[in-house]
Amino acid sequence: MPGIEVITKDGTTTVTTKPVEIKFPAPTGEFSSLSNMDLAKKAKATASELRQFQGEFDEDYKRRGQPDDQKASALKYYTLFRERFSETDFSLASEMLSRIDDKLHGSEMPQVAVMGASLVVNKVFAGPRAGDASAAFLEILADKLPKK
Repeated sequence: MPGIEVITKDGTTTVTTKPVEIKFPAPTGEFSSLSNMDLAKKAKATASELRQFQGEFDEDYKRRGQPDDQKASALKYYTLFRERFSETDFSLASEMLSRIDDKLHGSEMPQVAVMGASLVVNKVFAGPRAGDASAAFLEILADKLPKK
């Protein structure tokens, strides 16, 4: 995985992270007519929906006790995520990033939001708390939008 280095020596494993540049393409235009305030509202509403989606996935996954059943749950929610969120998250993030004047540094964001940036740009629902991570990234961007 980019930015992660794993070294095992004499039975001890060390994991270190290094900065990785994540590049978003130009906005798709889907949200270009929205004001910054309306764009931030849309991003925060989407973040709320992502957190709810994460909760639904967690409940379904826990309810299924057997590994094959849990795998089916993960596949179901991965598919639902792709249908409901992946393009919207990506478009929202691209639009907001095009309007934010300052460069964003992962070192200035919570680790969960950094993970969310990677998930959003890659349009995936993967790893623990993926919905929460994507939501955290969108919320950070919404808060960074100029207040004009």
